[in-house]
Amino acid sequence: MTAVFLVSFWRRTSLDVGDGDVYNDVMKKKTKGRIKRILIYLFILAVLVLFSIIYLLPMVTDAFTRTTIVKYGNIQIVDNVTCYFVRDEIVYTAADSGTIQYYYEEGELVRKGSKIIDILPSGISYVANENRLVSYYVDGCEEVFTPETMASLNRKQIEELQITVNNIKRESAIAGEPLYKAVDNTVWYVVFWVESNELLKYT
Repeated sequence: MTAVFLVSFWRRTSLDVGDGDVYNDVMKKKTKGRIKRILIYLFILAVLVLFSIIYLLPMVTDAFTRTTIVKYGNIQIVDNVTCYFVRDEIVYTAADSGTIQYYYEEGELVRKGSKIIDILPSGISYVANENRLVSYYVDGCEEVFTPETMASLNRKQIEELQITVNNIKRESAIAGEPLYKAVDNTVWYVVFWVESNELLKYT
């Protein structure tokens, strides 16, 4: 009886120890599983937060932002500069001395082939070669400010010019004197200088 009891007790003790190992393994697996689930939940939560920040937050804030319709307009750039207007102008001079007979007033448009001036008594006539305005005001700079030369104008030289406008309409003329000016009024240019640090405003 004694021997049987000892064997039985030894077997029960062995089983108890084995049951403890199994329990520890189960607890470790449960703990690992719980940690794994927590990490998954945290990852999903982080994804949702990022999604909200990237997509939902702008949509919500835009709902409170006023919408403005873009319209065409003008951007005004203001500078205090001296401007020089450039046009294609031709000054005609008297081929002979005599009395001047005018056919057009200042600023009138003269059609090609129309007579502008006669010089009497020589009978020399001045006829328009193309449609242009006629002007009897000259400043002596008609050959300085031209569409062909305006890109190469020197600022210092231009600022030193003494420009005076003269009315040349009169009763008689001496050979070589200016009679009138024919102006192409369809295209105008403006020449002015700005400081180098202001150039970005015009680009």
